[in-house]
Amino acid sequence: MSVSVLDTVASQLETVMPDITDIYADTDQLYGRVKTTNKVEKISRYLLRWALRRWAGGNFQKVSGDGGTGGSLGVGTAQKHSYLLSGYFYSSIIFRLTEEQIETADRSVVENLLANQQALGIAAQQQYDDVAFHQTGTGILTNASSATNGTTTLTFAGATDTLGVNLLFEGMTVGVWDATGATERAAATAAPIVIIAIDYEARTVTFDQTVTGLTATDIISLRNMAIYGPAALTSFASTYPGTQGSTSATGGIGGDSFRHGFPYFTDITSSNYFFGQLKSAIPQLNPVRVNASGDQLQWEHGLRMVAKIKQKRPDKEMWKNITGIAHGTQKARVFEMGMAISQKFIGTEFGQSIDLVPSNQAGSEDFNFAGMKVVESTRQDRGRIDFINFDLLGRAEAQALMPFGRGGLTMHQGRGSDGTLQTYVEWAYTVAYDNVAFENGSFGRIDSLGMPSSDWDA
Repeated sequence: MSVSVLDTVASQLETVMPDITDIYADTDQLYGRVKTTNKVEKISRYLLRWALRRWAGGNFQKVSGDGGTGGSLGVGTAQKHSYLLSGYFYSSIIFRLTEEQIETADRSVVENLLANQQALGIAAQQQYDDVAFHQTGTGILTNASSATNGTTTLTFAGATDTLGVNLLFEGMTVGVWDATGATERAAATAAPIVIIAIDYEARTVTFDQTVTGLTATDIISLRNMAIYGPAALTSFASTYPGTQGSTSATGGIGGDSFRHGFPYFTDITSSNYFFGQLKSAIPQLNPVRVNASGDQLQWEHGLRMVAKIKQKRPDKEMWKNITGIAHGTQKARVFEMGMAISQKFIGTEFGQSIDLVPSNQAGSEDFNFAGMKVVESTRQDRGRIDFINFDLLGRAEAQALMPFGRGGLTMHQGRGSDGTLQTYVEWAYTVAYDNVAFENGSFGRIDSLGMPSSDWDA
């Protein structure tokens, strides 16, 4: 008979590399900068209030020095105060492992699964924090989808869609809504909808189960946004954060759907509300805007941004402390402009008015644009650059991130609907806070930006 390697393969063992390679998107690169702030205010149901001085007061006028002919000094005026209010939103992140997974993990040649999953918990929470910091408070993470297979996929490849799948990552649990954010799509099972694949070239997202009624133009959101508060995905509401000390929302503060990120701070719609105040009634709450009108990023856009901030806050030079948030698309454009200038106009006659070739060609997150520091964020919309002051950000916090449990018990044995013990354990982390901007009138954005080239697809 013939001899083959297949005769002895049954006694051979697979070789398993001792490390697991992570192939999912994992970063909290932007929100990690916010967490270093020392402006964390502990609050209760009585919320957080911070006062604003709208003007200093004083009636300046021409007067007559002849008291006999009506030389009155006029009627005095005083400073004007207002205030903003913030609440908090509860959230949790929960994990589950079966008894078999835990028991066999000790004999794994790769890793102890339980210890590793516990270690990943905080990092996973930080990743969701970073995603939430990139949305307005609606919980919405995409623009309207451009296509679907009707059951398990959505594609975000519209010609004008500059956000795409930037705010999504593999393993993320999400909600799916119609384009208006008024109707949530139902999952085929009671389990959460999980993103199991993202095609970054086609910008197609695949779910782990069928989503009933899935339709092109549907959007993706953070999960469970309608658990309390508004039934539709909402932000900039006049009802946020509600009445001090009480609210109709059960388990948290209502009005808006979720925590507010930097797009809430840089929103330029004067008819919107900002932490309880109508922005058209207090124009100082409106950030500045530079509309690129579809043009590619230019130095002039940055100079206009600085000039507008100076106009609003001339005495504080706040523009020196702002940081831009840009996608790599616009970073590439800044590099192109820098190289063009340095090639054509090298000379002392231009002084310090130009940016030379960027020194971080190796891919550093930070770069300079028109004298301002800019941070690259892979989650930012490709068609805009937002400018915020990290020193003026903080958190209204009812509860810091902590393991869920009482009496030291943080690992919870599963139970069935009849109360019987189940062969799995769960553990969770909970937190209650909202992000706040203590002074956003010096913030701004450059929007409606064109791409560096017609075939740019990053």
